[in-house]
Amino acid sequence: MDTLGQSNVSVSSVAILGPGAVGGFLAAVLWKHGLPTTCITKPDSATLISKGGILLESSCFSTFTAHPTVVAQLESEPELLLITTKAPSLADALRRIPSKRVTNTVIIPLLNGIEHTQIIRENLGCHVAVGMISGEFMRPDPCHVVHSSPHVRIELASDSDIARSKLQMIAELLSGMDIDTQVLEREGDVIWRKLVRLNAIAATTAASQSPVGLVRTDPWWRKKLESCICEGVAVAEAEGVEISPEIVMNQIDALPAELSTSLQRDIAKGLPSELDAILDGILRLAEKHGIPCPTIHAMLEMIQSQSKV
Repeated sequence: MDTLGQSNVSVSSVAILGPGAVGGFLAAVLWKHGLPTTCITKPDSATLISKGGILLESSCFSTFTAHPTVVAQLESEPELLLITTKAPSLADALRRIPSKRVTNTVIIPLLNGIEHTQIIRENLGCHVAVGMISGEFMRPDPCHVVHSSPHVRIELASDSDIARSKLQMIAELLSGMDIDTQVLEREGDVIWRKLVRLNAIAATTAASQSPVGLVRTDPWWRKKLESCICEGVAVAEAEGVEISPEIVMNQIDALPAELSTSLQRDIAKGLPSELDAILDGILRLAEKHGIPCPTIHAMLEMIQSQSKV
């Protein structure tokens, strides 16, 4: 365990609900820096990780095996709870967190989509910020996480639940571990800055079953990509958040050509996916605001047809 800078740690304990690709990465990095870290997961996975630890492979964070504490249900109150499950498994995962164990805990979900924050607040209380994480993470098995992108970025915000100074302290802690973390002014900014981009690349890579490089360079698919961006921007603006389509397209053009999305991989494997949380979530808001999104609808139908094959 790397304890460099441990005396400057400003959070006494962290729990991570769902040590999958993202959660496993965070658990490994936090553990390496000497922060008491507990993972909460299903009993079978808890047994495996307790025995073998979490092997992290990352060009940025090196390769090592972390040995965080692992339990099937939260047993003591942490100062910080990171929720890193995927949307389809959120309801089941929340049963592992007794509300009496998080009465004073800062809760930060790092899920993709829109509607999960309200679900978490209804189940666990009001000490919930909004968070989004960007990077490429894969989990070949419960004890092995691969981080393949050249960076990791987290954005946080709270409109009323949590003091900005508290979020800034958490951001400084994570940034000190080389996880670039920023506190934004509004929750909507955090959600839509990622969601517009993620929706566009997830929809087109999953529909085409191709990496982002092909989607960017094929003329037909690039038009679909651009249309998904514009439709997402329109919904974001109706929600009070201004997003530049040009900036989003520039961000996507800068991504590694071989990058795939978890939605694409889950659809290909026939696994539960974030389709409802990402594409359907945007379409539900679009309908609420009377905004047509024909391209996102078309991508959704293509993906659903693959799932039925």
